[in-house]
Amino acid sequence: MGEVPSSAGSAASGQGEQRSSASEGSPGVLDGLDGSAVLTSEQIAQIYQRDVAGQAKSLQIKNPPVVKVVRYVQPREFGQTLVACLNERGIPATVDPDGAGYSLGDVPKSQEGAANLAQFECFAMYPVHPQYRLPASSKEKVRYYEYLVNVQVPCLRKLGYMLDNVPSESVWIAHFSDPWDPENEIMSTAGRDGVKKAMAACPRADPATIIEHPPALK
Repeated sequence: MGEVPSSAGSAASGQGEQRSSASEGSPGVLDGLDGSAVLTSEQIAQIYQRDVAGQAKSLQIKNPPVVKVVRYVQPREFGQTLVACLNERGIPATVDPDGAGYSLGDVPKSQEGAANLAQFECFAMYPVHPQYRLPASSKEKVRYYEYLVNVQVPCLRKLGYMLDNVPSESVWIAHFSDPWDPENEIMSTAGRDGVKKAMAACPRADPATIIEHPPALK
C-alpha cells in the first residue's frame, strides 16, 4: 500500500467508545508483496475474504452472514462511509479526524451483539480496496516522509507545536514499522482533544496520493 504506520492505525477501545480504522491489514496473504505490486483479481478476492474472516473473529460473530460488496473505498472515505452505514442501522458512531477510522458511541450492553453485527456487515459492504493493504514500497516510504516534513509538520508548527525531534529521512524509514509520529508529542502536551483538533487541521498523508498504483474505484 502505502499504509501509514501509526498508533492510530489499529483498533482500540476506551470507555464508552470503540475505534476502528482502515489500516487494519491482512497478514499472511500479503507475504512478499509491497506497494510496487499490482494485485490480481484473485489476490484482491483472497485478501477481502481474509479481512472479512478476521473481522468476524474480532467481533465475535460465530456464524457471519454472507454479505455482498457494494463498493471498495479509499482509506480516507472509510470512516465516513462506515459511519453512514452504521447510523442507518441505528448504531451511534462518529468519524475520526483523518476520515480513516470511526468511533462507536455509547452502546448498551444489550445491544452490543447487534452493534458488532452491524459493524461486520458495513465493513464487508464497504471494504478498503486491498491495494491499500500492501506494505509500503521504498518509493512510497520516501513520499510519506516528504509529506511529513514538508506539509504536516510545518502545518502543526503554525498551530504552536514545536516538534523539535523530527528524525532524518533515513532514521524515519529505518523505523517505518513504528516511526516517529507527531501525534505522540502532541498527546503528551495537549491530550486526546488536542490531537483530534491538530490532526483535523493538519491531517496525515492521504494514501491515495502516495501509493504507486492507486486502484480505479467506482
